[in-house]
Amino acid sequence: MSSTDPVVEVSEPLKDEELQRRILNADDFVVKNVKPLKDEEIQRRILNADDFVVKNAPPTVRYIPNFIDEEMEEYLLWQVENAPKPKWEFLKNRRLQNWGGMVGKKGLIADNNMPQWLDMLIDKIMEVQNTFPEGNRPNHVLVNEYLPGQGIMPHTDGPAFFPMVSTISLGSHTFLDFYQPIDEENMKPLEERYVGSMLIQPRSLILIKDEAYHCKLHGIEERKTDVITDKIFNKPAKLSVGSEMERGTRVSLTIRNVPIVNKNLMNLLMNKG
Repeated sequence: MSSTDPVVEVSEPLKDEELQRRILNADDFVVKNVKPLKDEEIQRRILNADDFVVKNAPPTVRYIPNFIDEEMEEYLLWQVENAPKPKWEFLKNRRLQNWGGMVGKKGLIADNNMPQWLDMLIDKIMEVQNTFPEGNRPNHVLVNEYLPGQGIMPHTDGPAFFPMVSTISLGSHTFLDFYQPIDEENMKPLEERYVGSMLIQPRSLILIKDEAYHCKLHGIEERKTDVITDKIFNKPAKLSVGSEMERGTRVSLTIRNVPIVNKNLMNLLMNKG
């Protein structure tokens, strides 16, 4: 080889860290055959509650199935079961826990004692678009435990709350029944004022507002077995009319916003007590 011939040096293969320092072209990394998202990946995406309106239900009922995963469900059930014993209040047809304070006619007398596990759940609901406005973050949670055969009479939530109720269900399904209210123009018995039902599955989130909140009663009939009818607003295609569903133990987390009582008024009420 003459002295004028160019010298060719053989370079060693680039190491991974050297490759990473090179300028990359995004077009070289197009991913083909993308797999469908898994449930947990969908949950990490931003949800819009208005995409989950139940069209057959009174306006406006929005229902998000599998809002939480099974691991989160187990964690929440553990927290409920291991809450301090004084938190449990025993009623004739269920037992319950009250978190956030005492709700009165004037609003919420807050105790500023919302546990972290419920705060985390409230955060998750607030991440969903078109749920609670930023200025009306939920500050009260009612935990109800229903054994098979237990329920709650038809009722409305009343004017003390921000006019929307959100409920996460754990453990078992139930039917949430809707009724026309009784008044001077409608004195029919309860069964004749029945409008229809929502099938509430475990791990779901239901949001009720507008006419369904203000003008309809909702309740859970006391029975151990539910039967699918054509009155189920969200009847799954795989369940035929006449199918039976056995209830298990269900825990509901009813999450709401209550205006906080003015501190001066609260002190006055406390002094009267």
